[in-house]
Amino acid sequence: MRRLWQHGLYTGFLLAAAAGWTSCSTSANAQGPTAPTRPITTANSTAGGAPVQAPGAQQAIDPAGEEIQGIIERAATLYDANERVKAIAVLEQGLAKYPNDPDLVTFHAEWLHLDAVEALEAKEIDKAMAIYAKVFATLQKFPKDVTPTLEEKQLFQEIYYNVATAFSEKGDKARCLAYLKQSIVFGFDDDAYLAEDKDMAILLGTPELDTILRGIQVTKVQNVLEAIDQFESFPFDFNTTDVNGRPMSLKDYRGKLLVVDIWATWCIPCRAEIPHFVDLMRKYGNTGFDVVGFNFENEEGPKDPEALATVRKFLADQKVPYRCSLISNEVRAQIPGDVQSLPTTLFIDQTGKVRLVLVGSHPKYILEAVTAKLMAK
Repeated sequence: MRRLWQHGLYTGFLLAAAAGWTSCSTSANAQGPTAPTRPITTANSTAGGAPVQAPGAQQAIDPAGEEIQGIIERAATLYDANERVKAIAVLEQGLAKYPNDPDLVTFHAEWLHLDAVEALEAKEIDKAMAIYAKVFATLQKFPKDVTPTLEEKQLFQEIYYNVATAFSEKGDKARCLAYLKQSIVFGFDDDAYLAEDKDMAILLGTPELDTILRGIQVTKVQNVLEAIDQFESFPFDFNTTDVNGRPMSLKDYRGKLLVVDIWATWCIPCRAEIPHFVDLMRKYGNTGFDVVGFNFENEEGPKDPEALATVRKFLADQKVPYRCSLISNEVRAQIPGDVQSLPTTLFIDQTGKVRLVLVGSHPKYILEAVTAKLMAK
């Protein structure tokens, strides 16, 4: 499966599950990743730009920005109606007038990219490469003085990644590596996905790919360890009962490094991460390390009998060796910004101080690197 942008500007989380979710929303109406959008900006925007004001706002809308917003809205309407060719043509008309507007550039590149992905899935490699030639021609217009947003960087990395897979199909190892490395420049770091991606068949098992994978992992470990030193702690405590009715409080774990895993049985990334915590318990459990789980099964809280039964069964079936409780509003409220995504993982040191919060599922080597550093304190 080709990678599709998990946080598209307009199209949302297209095939995010196929690309590999790393987190789940805690919204009552969503049990999948959210899809943030980039603000529509004026034609003269810089480094992220200024959002076009909503109707009725005190500040007047820049005429150029208003026209660009209208162009994108017309294109979006056509796209919704499956008039993709017409939608792209509307964007191209806009680019003829505003060739360096970052929003027009990025929307145009994204929609062409989706056409190219369809061609790749159909094994129409030459057709896909022809479309990607148009994509790169559009991206050349992206203003040099504008810093791409996170969403735009995700799009750029996917474009380069998919072109790398096309060169893999064509048997061009050198160009495959070159485009893969450019994807990494824009932030691609899913080493687990890359290590098993059959669309990168020309690289699988090669020393070149091993070097790239090690580089990604080293960078990710360095970044997370630096995050510990820069982390701003916050007060956190709990005094509750576990799913079997036994008292459970933070003071019970004083003197240990404690991982607090906030998770749900319906959350695929949460379930994927739990075996890592089980492995860490086996390795460090006798040396001052422990894990507790706070389950976010629903909004009903710790007294919901159905949720209690569901969690008890899951823990027994999976042979989870550590204790779990249903999370309360009081526990959630202590975490800055509340719990927006699952899993959310807190590392609490031997003195009861929160040393790091990780959001989303992480590979075992990341969790173990954090554990080893904090155990060494």
